[in-house]
Amino acid sequence: MLKRRVIWLVAVACATGMAGCDFDTPSRAGKSYDPNPPKPPVSQATVELEDQLDRGNAAWEALVAQAQPIEPPPSWTNSPPSDEVFAEWETNNGQRAAKAAEMTREFGKNFSEHPMAEKAPDLELKFLRIAAEHGVTAHEERIRELETLLVGDDPEKLFQYRLDGAMRAAFEKKGQKSNERMVQELERQARRLMEEYPSRMEVYDLLLAVAENCEIRKGMELLREIQASGAAETTKTRAGELLVQGGKALAELDDLEKQRENARAGVKTELADPAAGKPKAAAFATMEELRTAPLGKRMELKFTASDGRKIDLAELKGKVVLIDFWASWCGPCIEELPQLRKAYAKHKEAGFEILGLSLDSKKLPFQRTVGEEKIVWPAAYDEGGWISKLTDNLGIEGIPAMWLVNRNGLISNVTAHEDPTAAIEKAMQAE
Repeated sequence: MLKRRVIWLVAVACATGMAGCDFDTPSRAGKSYDPNPPKPPVSQATVELEDQLDRGNAAWEALVAQAQPIEPPPSWTNSPPSDEVFAEWETNNGQRAAKAAEMTREFGKNFSEHPMAEKAPDLELKFLRIAAEHGVTAHEERIRELETLLVGDDPEKLFQYRLDGAMRAAFEKKGQKSNERMVQELERQARRLMEEYPSRMEVYDLLLAVAENCEIRKGMELLREIQASGAAETTKTRAGELLVQGGKALAELDDLEKQRENARAGVKTELADPAAGKPKAAAFATMEELRTAPLGKRMELKFTASDGRKIDLAELKGKVVLIDFWASWCGPCIEELPQLRKAYAKHKEAGFEILGLSLDSKKLPFQRTVGEEKIVWPAAYDEGGWISKLTDNLGIEGIPAMWLVNRNGLISNVTAHEDPTAAIEKAMQAE
């Protein structure tokens, strides 16, 4: 009887979970236990929010990819592209920036809850400015809308914002060889500001800067415009001073033109100078003449070499002169230097000179190369950009470039870099 009661108690304990049993039965949680219970139901609003965030992230990644500019080819370092190729590259980058601006604007509207949405107006303005700087100027009204939106109701702050933007847009057009495009952009920006802020004196200062840096006849027109405008008196005074200087320069240009006309008519260019009682030096060719037909022309070139020597090409008449356009970063230029050293050592006593014009804009790499490569002839680096401007005016599109001037002071070869040794030998043997 006792044994039967014990068996019954054990059975009850196992059935109620009060004692451990290793039977192949459901666990203590009972037969309804599920080791992978279903997740709590998610609301439709949560699903839509997550989907919106995913789509926003994808749109942002596409925007970032679109904003990446097209990098210039490495070959442009030693061989600058033509104006047409460079303009196409600029336009393509401008169009990429304009598309990025459009995508930014759509991102701000479509994904307003995204963490990056608040940056959309700033980024759109940035991309549109980049587009304008690269020649895509169809969105300037939108640029002004964004400026007004971001600055608010402070008119002084808004003017400074736009003035800074105008100067920045012009500076972005600064070229390695020429500032012509920068000056053109500066005038365009100044004109726009004059329409919006005709009483602000600063805009006339921008126009004065254009007049000081553009072609002389156009500059004279701008100076007269400034004098007749509402510019500050100090600005008008400066314009008057520049008008006097420009008048003198134009008179000199007219005199040179008369000399060229006489030369075309068969009159000798070395005319008597009554005031000095001695022959006047033959007229130098204009930059346009040197660019289009340099052979046989006389070139004006004066500079101070890095070692302090004062160089005047006209005073080297009677010598054969090689003008070498180079740079420390130009591999082919450096490769030509051993040939030039040999030619210089061989012919210097017989009346041969080299003038090295480096397009290095920084003094340290120029000086290091001069020392390492044992450049003993007069050399100058591009301090202030004058050599870059010269090469641009001469139409030199790549370096190394070498011009030869014969003993009569006339340009005899503009492709000497193709075979410097042979070109120098031929020039030295010529009468």
